[in-house]
Amino acid sequence: MAQMSATAIEAAVAGGAQTAVVVAGSVEQHGPHLPCDTDTVYGTELARRLATRLGSALVAPLIVPGCSDHHLGFGGTFTIGPELLVAQAEAHLRSLGRMGFATVVLTSSHGGNFGPLYEALPHLRAVAAEYGMRLVDVLSLADFVAALRKVPAERGLDQGIPAVQADLIETSIMLYLRPDLVRMDLAEAGHMRPFDIDELFASGLKPLTANGILGDPRGATAELGEAIVAALEEYLVAAVGEKM
Repeated sequence: MAQMSATAIEAAVAGGAQTAVVVAGSVEQHGPHLPCDTDTVYGTELARRLATRLGSALVAPLIVPGCSDHHLGFGGTFTIGPELLVAQAEAHLRSLGRMGFATVVLTSSHGGNFGPLYEALPHLRAVAAEYGMRLVDVLSLADFVAALRKVPAERGLDQGIPAVQADLIETSIMLYLRPDLVRMDLAEAGHMRPFDIDELFASGLKPLTANGILGDPRGATAELGEAIVAALEEYLVAAVGEKM
């Protein structure tokens, strides 16, 4: 929608485009080899694919930056508090409601956004209802991470890390979507042992990893990234389909 004209959006809604897809992304460190907008890059692609699969759907501007306090201490990290994230989501809903959308799908491509948005769902649903809209949420962090790890696990490549950060998975995704932004010559192993995800959010990545990486990205390939993105697409389509 951000690259469409106002009249084109109005015409699309009048012509039956009743669903908008909203993704909350981030701008944060992704090790020495990936761009800080990695989550936003593949969040945009997932939103586009989901809208295409739904039909009669448009992609709203991504919400960025996100809740990335756990990445503080590394350069390139922009972060906002949970209250501002929720306020931005509310503003998106009100804008889309005024445009005449009937349904909004809300999800995230960044782990730190899931909790605040999920906790705010009663409020966000009430906001959507003011405009006669239905809010369809896909906000399970555990399910999102499982979808990211599905293909590597099937291929015996799962690294046993309970979070995804500049690792084999995200590096493969970026090699597929934006290889021009990836510096594989700078890729290196990061933290390679299991850890508690709640502790990660509470204490941040810095105590775990000096380079900001969780896992080892050095075996990443574009082919693996393509398969992971396809699996994420199917996960989102199925999750939305259960609630539509």
